[in-house]
Amino acid sequence: MDLGNILLWSIIALLCVVPFIVLSNIAKKKKQQDLKALLDFAANNHFSISQHDLWFKSAIGLDETKQAIVFVSNLRSTPVAQWVLLEEVQKCQINETSRMVGGQDQSSKVIDKFELVFTSNKGNTSCEFFNVNSGNLTPTIEYQLAEKWCKIANERIASKAQAK
Repeated sequence: MDLGNILLWSIIALLCVVPFIVLSNIAKKKKQQDLKALLDFAANNHFSISQHDLWFKSAIGLDETKQAIVFVSNLRSTPVAQWVLLEEVQKCQINETSRMVGGQDQSSKVIDKFELVFTSNKGNTSCEFFNVNSGNLTPTIEYQLAEKWCKIANERIASKAQAK
């Protein structure tokens, strides 16, 4: 190969690789912003996050000392930031909204939204993990994360009930 071919193929290779690097950096910055929003909200409300998860425009974390779950989300036009003290909660469950599409012979279930619902004497508090109207058309890891955090919450609620 001559120098011209080596230079040409090097430029083509760079043009193929650079977009992936740029997109990766953009995704990393968005995750850092979501984590910063969670940590800032927690700190402003005197919580210390020891465990957290991030996904599409949302973040959730646990303050083990105060037994609280902190949640921030930018799924809607107005951001949501809230916390739930697990000592006040009786149970946590996943609430799913879905619909059937298609004809009678070929119908499919389509999930429109799902959320964690914390039930207490003061009423229900919900943390939306997925909403088809938020720009994310299909759930990826959201349902697994909702199950994980539902399990974490219910284990903490059960251990609190046993301690009484």
